[in-house]
Amino acid sequence: VLVLTSRDFAQRGYQSLDQLLHDLPGFDVIRGNGPGYINFYQRGYRATANDRTLMLIDGVEENDLNSSNIPISRQYALSDIERVEVIYGPASTMY
Repeated sequence: VLVLTSRDFAQRGYQSLDQLLHDLPGFDVIRGNGPGYINFYQRGYRATANDRTLMLIDGVEENDLNSSNIPISRQYALSDIERVEVIYGPASTMY
């Protein structure tokens, strides 16, 4: 389990959630040209969309109900996020 708090955000200089995801060990981030959404995936588990990751905000699933995709752009301001928890490996199946 990796936990990053708002203090870590400031120390590492993150300005957006995509910068945080780009810095996570084991994650790759793809950003197209323009203000569109980013695609992120775990190394070795690549997909064309963000449908292989579960994103919860205060325990509520943020994935799209139809496609399980997570549209991430700049709609999640880091100033509103207290901490980010990342669960790697087989323990993540509990969620």
